[in-house]
Amino acid sequence: MGVLAWIVGLVLAVGMLGAGSSKLRGVPAMEESRVRFGLSAGLWRMIGALEVLSAPGLIIGLLTNDNNAEWIGFLAAVGIVALLIGAIVYHARAGDAPKEMMPAGVMLVLAVLYIVFIGAR
Repeated sequence: MGVLAWIVGLVLAVGMLGAGSSKLRGVPAMEESRVRFGLSAGLWRMIGALEVLSAPGLIIGLLTNDNNAEWIGFLAAVGIVALLIGAIVYHARAGDAPKEMMPAGVMLVLAVLYIVFIGAR
């Protein structure tokens, strides 16, 4: 299960880093989403910062083999789950089609798998 945890963790970390940095840089597609969702620029940047900061937490959780530090990865993944549930809710409120919610849904599944895999080590 260790290899699966690494694969899921790395894909999730890269995805969160990409999404968060896009929000922080003000990529036009992300700004359009922010406006459509009715979120303030400050809240949007905070979400982006949390997404970026979750990536090192996930990696730390994978690098440690003792139970004293795996909690960092666990908490990062739990935070990601909360962010992604919020993202899906905002997509639904905006009337987005399921295909527009798909990236958040896939990342949500990966976050849950990460929690399962890191807990099984």
